[in-house]
Amino acid sequence: MLYAETAVASVIFNVSLSALKEATRRNSQKYPFIRITDAKVRSRGGVKLLFEVEVAQITSCIKSGKLDSDVGVCMLKDGEYSQIKFSEIVGKNSTKTSESERISYFNLSQSEQESVNEKLKILKEWDEYKRAGLSSKKFCKDFNSISANERISNHPALFRTNLGSESIKIDAHTLPNNGDKQSALKPLYDLASAGLSYVLVTGYGKYLGKFVITKISESQAVFTDNGLFFTQGFSLELKRDYDE
Repeated sequence: MLYAETAVASVIFNVSLSALKEATRRNSQKYPFIRITDAKVRSRGGVKLLFEVEVAQITSCIKSGKLDSDVGVCMLKDGEYSQIKFSEIVGKNSTKTSESERISYFNLSQSEQESVNEKLKILKEWDEYKRAGLSSKKFCKDFNSISANERISNHPALFRTNLGSESIKIDAHTLPNNGDKQSALKPLYDLASAGLSYVLVTGYGKYLGKFVITKISESQAVFTDNGLFFTQGFSLELKRDYDE
């Protein structure tokens, strides 16, 4: 495990010195750290702060020019935290990059850069979950809003409709002038607001499973002078609930 002093850690984590100090004051584990007492440094009580960092994080900062390859890091050796040059740990050649590699990211389109940034964000969050000892199941549950068919550090997975996540969209019309009245969708809104899953069956009796209404969209047209409408279209978005 490698550790960095506050000034270096602020560069690696891309936060200010004051933000790191405030995190340690609150004993926050957002940036894992340790306190070294009697460190013989010019600080209150002789306390030295060391932040836990990864080799990949330091290498990334070196390649982007934010840090020098000889930046000092600390390692636990013989019961003491000793400072050593990062280049002596991984070798200078491994931290060098060609000019084409350095600018390859900036040659991407904006949408491609956003995609890269999003994946890096997911990987960083996953790394924090692993440090906290949390399971991959909890991570996927907490970040379910990302996408049902996205895979960490991998290409998106294709899925069949009878396995994994399944959703259905239904488009329909009401007949306000032929008995449906102006409030025909109210029962559907009541079901949606309840947040519960309901059995879905086709018109010929085939059981499709339990689904929850995630979205209702509607539109009206051909209005009377008092605001009543003669035609109404709507769509339902349903998502499969596998916890049956």
